[in-house]
Amino acid sequence: MKKFYLLILLLSIALVMACNTTGSSSGKPKINIQLQAAEAELITDGTLETDGINIGWWESMDDQIKWTFEITKKGEYTVLAFLSCPEEQAGSEVDVTMGDQTNSFKVRSTGSSWEDFTYIEIGKYTLSKGTHTILFQATKIAARFVCNIKFISIQM
Repeated sequence: MKKFYLLILLLSIALVMACNTTGSSSGKPKINIQLQAAEAELITDGTLETDGINIGWWESMDDQIKWTFEITKKGEYTVLAFLSCPEEQAGSEVDVTMGDQTNSFKVRSTGSSWEDFTYIEIGKYTLSKGTHTILFQATKIAARFVCNIKFISIQM
């Protein structure tokens, strides 16, 4: 009976350890910072707005979307955006800048309506510990609107 309880204890410890790591052999903790639409600073003279759930009405290359956040561990981070763009609006291009690092992406269709959100990988950034700002700005608008953004995710 003692062997049974020891086995249960060891399995429990292994499960807890697996849930607290990335699954890599290095055992590094996974960092995932989510920046919601409601937390963004919108820099616009136009119609760019947020309803607290997502950012929409993005129709000017002068519009900027900015978040400020803290990094607690220096390293390489991957940025993803959870966004929507119907097929007839796809094709805009966006620069995403943090400090002196910029990645660009082309907005692709995520479905048939503005309600069809999906993750788009923006790129990788090397970040130091401390406060950072991420800035989104369109460099080309293919149709009337760029996209809707619900949140961005910064992952290590």
